Amino acid sequence: MGFTRSVVLKFLSLMSKIIRSRTRHFTQGTAIAIVLLAVPLLKGQSSLTLPENTLPLLQQQLEAAMQSSPTMIIRQANTAATLADFQGSKSSRYPSLGGWANYLRAEDDRNNAIGGARPATKLGYNFTIRKSLYHWGNLERGIENAKIQTLIDQGNTRAAYMTLAADIRREFLELISGKQRLEKHRYAFQINKERLRETQEKREQNLVSAADLFRTNLAFQRSELSVAESRDQLDHALRVFGRLTGEPPLTEAQIPTEFAAPPFEQQEEILVAMATRFLATEMPENSAIQIAKHYITLSENELKNNRNSLRPQFDLLAGISQDEQDFALDTDSYEFQSIFGGVSMSWNLFDGFATRNRVKSSLARLRASELQLELQQEALIDNVRSLGREIKHKGMALHIQEQELQSSRSHLEYTQELAGRGEASAADVDSAFIGLQDSLSIALYIRYEYWNKLSEFLGLIEADPVLNRAPPLN
Repeated sequence: MGFTRSVVLKFLSLMSKIIRSRTRHFTQGTAIAIVLLAVPLLKGQSSLTLPENTLPLLQQQLEAAMQSSPTMIIRQANTAATLADFQGSKSSRYPSLGGWANYLRAEDDRNNAIGGARPATKLGYNFTIRKSLYHWGNLERGIENAKIQTLIDQGNTRAAYMTLAADIRREFLELISGKQRLEKHRYAFQINKERLRETQEKREQNLVSAADLFRTNLAFQRSELSVAESRDQLDHALRVFGRLTGEPPLTEAQIPTEFAAPPFEQQEEILVAMATRFLATEMPENSAIQIAKHYITLSENELKNNRNSLRPQFDLLAGISQDEQDFALDTDSYEFQSIFGGVSMSWNLFDGFATRNRVKSSLARLRASELQLELQQEALIDNVRSLGREIKHKGMALHIQEQELQSSRSHLEYTQELAGRGEASAADVDSAFIGLQDSLSIALYIRYEYWNKLSEFLGLIEADPVLNRAPPLN
C-alpha cells in the first residue's frame, strides 16, 4: 500500500508540472492569438478619389458607421464568439478533474444475516484527474480548426467593412438623386399649378375649351402625385440610411441636390495599374479565396478525425475512491479506499458503420471545397477584368453625358438672356429648366453607376480606402 501511494503521489506531482507548463503555453498562446487578431486590416488604396472626398457629410457618416453601424456591432459580437471558441478549444490539452460522492441512509436485508434488515450508513466517493495522452492528433486538429475559424472570421470582417462602405456610398448617392428628383417634381408642380390657374381663368372667359382644361388638370394631378411619391421615397430612404449607419436619420435639408462628377480620366491610369498588379500574381487572392482555402483545411482535418474515430485512445489517469458502510453490528461494517494512477484506454470497436458514413461525407465536402476554390479563383480573375472594362465604359458614358449636361446649362442661360431682352417667354425658361433637370438626373445616375462599379472593384481586390479607417479587431 505504501509503495502504491508513493507511485501515485509522484504521478500527481508529474501531472502538476504538466499543468503548470501547459498553463504557461496557454498564456503565451492566448497572447499570440490576441496579437494575431489585433493586426490591422489590409491597407487600401488612398490615392483614389471617391465620393466621400468631395462630400464631407458622407465622409462623416462613413467614419461614424465604422463604430455605430449595427452590421459592424454584430460582426464584433461574432468575432468575440469565435475568439472565445478558439480559447475554449484549447481546454482539450489540459487535464480534467471530476468525480462523484454520496452519503446514504439505508436498510440492507442480507440472506445470510440473522435478524432481517439492518440499518446502515454508506459513504462513497470517486475523484479522478484525466489527461489526454494519445488521440491520434484529433485534439490538435480540433484546436487548429478553431484557430482557422478565427481567420475565416477576420476575412468576413474585412469583407463586411468594404460592403458597409459600398452600401453607405450607394445609399447616400441615392439620397442625393432622390432629393434632386423631388426638387424637379416640385418645380414642375408649381408650373402645372400656375398653368391650371391660368387655364381656369381662360375657361371662365371662354377662351379655351373644356378639353383643354381637362388635360391641364390631369397634368396638375400627375405632378402632384409625383411630388407625393418622391417625398415618401426620400423619407423612407433617409430612415434606411440611418439604420445602415447606426446614426440619427439625416434630414432633407442636410442632403445636397448634386454630387460632383468623378475624375475618371485622372484615375484611369491608377485603376489600370492596380488591376495589373493584382492579376500579375500566378493565383490572385482576396479574403474570399483565403476563406475557401481555410475551408479545405477544415475539411481535411475533419476527414482525418473521422478516420481515427474507431482507433483506441489513451489517457493518463489518477484518482482516489472510497466505499464505506457502517451497519448496526460492528462486525458487518467495512471501509474500502483506493488511490490509483496509470494509463486508461478507450476503444470503440463498432459503431454501426457511422464512421464509414462520416468519412464518406467528409470526402464529399472536401471535394466540394476544392472545386469551390477552383471556381472562385477563376471567377475572381474574370470579375476583375470585367469590372475594369465596365468602369472604362461608365467613364465613356459619363464623358458623353457631362457634355450634354453642359449643353443643357448653356441652353438655360441663353434662354434666360433672351427672356431678359423680352425675346423668350417664362414658359420657355421653365421648359429649359426642366430640360436641365432631366439631363442632370441622367448625369447623376451615370455618376452613381460609375461610383458603384468602382466600389465593387476596390472591394474585389481589397483596396478600398475604408480599410485604412476600420478599427482593428480585438
